[in-house]
Amino acid sequence: MKKIHLLAKIFKKEEHLNDFKNGKLYMNSIAYFKKYKLENDKVRFNTDESLDIHWQAESCSLVLNKHEFNPIGAVKLYFSKNNYKNIFCMFSISSEDNLIKNGIHIDEKNKGFGNYLAVIKNPNLFLERVISGVENSELNIRIGLVNYYDKSTNLTFEENEVGFHKLKDFSYQQEYRIIIDTNIKNTPFILEIGDLSDILEVLSIDEFNKNISFKNNVD
Repeated sequence: MKKIHLLAKIFKKEEHLNDFKNGKLYMNSIAYFKKYKLENDKVRFNTDESLDIHWQAESCSLVLNKHEFNPIGAVKLYFSKNNYKNIFCMFSISSEDNLIKNGIHIDEKNKGFGNYLAVIKNPNLFLERVISGVENSELNIRIGLVNYYDKSTNLTFEENEVGFHKLKDFSYQQEYRIIIDTNIKNTPFILEIGDLSDILEVLSIDEFNKNISFKNNVD
């Protein structure tokens, strides 16, 4: 199992950072990230968000009245029920990252999200609070790392995997996600988990990259 060493959330506005400190997790819907209004937002806009099927044209065909023909370009299928899911996205450092070889840093492209960086110093405690925040509700929650796939591959995602795959173009985001089925189409959802100021450290991305390092405690 992949171990999460660090989680962080990036904000553009101080007011949103303060909401997060107070334990308010603002979660947009999957449909939101596909909207045309985000087209100039290169870090958020993703027409392939939460695919169910991604097949290459040569690997499949369409059949109409027994007539078979080949599609042009990749075939991408989405189930409309995925629009009823809401996502909270974070930057992560996990055991799958080669910290020594590549160094510990946040890619500069992530500055597109903003430059207020809230580092969660105790990921396990944070996730415990998240799970506690939904345990008395009927909401279905899934938590995990995002896997990044090559656009030349053929993929069919299981229902519990939907929302945890993105194109390699986004791999610099090193994303960790909380996904909740709210059953409310294209509507933001706020999960309240209580004050987080005891486990947060706020700094800029540049400050993080300058001061983070790997320490070997083994003699």
